Amino acid sequence: MTLRWGTNVDDSVIRNSRIRNMWADGVNLTNGISGNRGSDIEARTTGDDGFALFPAVDHRNEQQTGNVYENLTSLPTWRPRSTACG
Repeated sequence: MTLRWGTNVDDSVIRNSRIRNMWADGVNLTNGISGNRGSDIEARTTGDDGFALFPAVDHRNEQQTGNVYENLTSLPTWRPRSTACG
């Protein structure tokens, strides 16, 4: 379970949020996304990534443009990454 997993999502906004005890990614935006914004978000006890923004090239090699993550806090994650960008 994640707070937000987005593929081919454009112009969405996630802000002023707290993510707790997900045991999966907090916010993961991938594959062909553009114009999305994540701001003022705190993630605690997420699984793989607290926050991720990357193209999963093993699926499709699509471009990500105009996406912004700002003012993020990632507290202890279950696995090693708090933030992943590719």
